[in-house]
Amino acid sequence: MSRDRDQEAKSIEEDLDFSYPVYKLLANLETARTVLKDISKALRKQLEQILMAVALKYGKDSQYCYLIGRVRTSDLKM
Repeated sequence: MSRDRDQEAKSIEEDLDFSYPVYKLLANLETARTVLKDISKALRKQLEQILMAVALKYGKDSQYCYLIGRVRTSDLKM
């Protein structure tokens, strides 16, 4: 089994092209980082909207003050 793993690792290593320019790798990493930040912001905004909807829907019938994702249902205008 270990012999098969060694051969597989060697073939993968041979398939990799280590002559790829480093500056292109760094540029790709920066681009990926920027895209991930944008996705993170969009997800955070979407989550806040979902939590607000949940607070509005289920907070109406509640007599108590619940904290749902930094939104107090008692603070919402209902």
